[in-house]
Amino acid sequence: MLRYIRHYVGSSAISEELTQDLFLTIWMARERIDPKKSLKSYLYTSARNKALDYLKRVQIERDYLKYLRIENSERWKDEANEAAGFAGDGVRNHQLMLAINDAINQLPEKRRAIFLMSREEGLIYREIAEALDISVKTVETQMCRSLAKLRKLLAEYEQ
Repeated sequence: MLRYIRHYVGSSAISEELTQDLFLTIWMARERIDPKKSLKSYLYTSARNKALDYLKRVQIERDYLKYLRIENSERWKDEANEAAGFAGDGVRNHQLMLAINDAINQLPEKRRAIFLMSREEGLIYREIAEALDISVKTVETQMCRSLAKLRKLLAEYEQ
């Protein structure tokens, strides 16, 4: 069963988990299984269904993460456009963009990296945490501090 499931999912660790889950499910449903029918057929069908369910769940998660990245990226662009739009004239817009870049560059190196991964690359906090090998809570805290610092540094540009 392990090799059969690995054929679908491509990962030994995941196929082990799915195989264990398969046998646990079969054990829990043992009283409903018809002993007159082929156990081998039942096992392979159940294994295939476990693997396909897993793949479907992974695809849904990927689609959702992609949606979040796009949504986050669009929100950042909208915020930047809105910030640039309230200034009115081109010189003030240019000054604002320079001030934003300068403010971002004033952030501590690690905090700036987290901020840019979120806003420019569109990564979600969990992805940033995995990439930097830190906790999601640390990413949240650093983003909060970054935004507070940027608001403070850019306060003169508010209307």
